[in-house]
Amino acid sequence: MKQLWKQLLISIVLFASLCTLAMAANESESLSATPNLNDKYSEKNYPIQGVHQKLGLTCKECHSEEKAEDYSSAMKATCFKCHENYEKLQERTGHLGHNNNVHASPHFTNIDCDLCHKSHQPSQNLCVQCHGQKTMKQLIVK
Repeated sequence: MKQLWKQLLISIVLFASLCTLAMAANESESLSATPNLNDKYSEKNYPIQGVHQKLGLTCKECHSEEKAEDYSSAMKATCFKCHENYEKLQERTGHLGHNNNVHASPHFTNIDCDLCHKSHQPSQNLCVQCHGQKTMKQLIVK
């Protein structure tokens, strides 16, 4: 009887270990997918400065400071002078499809545009700093 309990205990410990390993592998798969998603929404694919240049916009369109070294980031209020609001932005980026439209995030009303869009530096995908690809698809508003 004692031998049976010992085998049962070993089986339970092994099962718990395997479950833990499986969950860790799933999380590491999610984290390893992060760079792919970040690359997808990189400056190379969405170059903000390039778009503004093509439209003939100058620095003064977004920055009110006299000297370039005094420029603060444009922030949401300045961006929305042209880009209106998050709802319009979600519509304009809707062609990306539901699972890829990062502008359809439940967090966006509290996030400044320049947390992702760096204009003079590569854009960053802020979402993937916390979410993997699987959780991103679950969080985007339908």
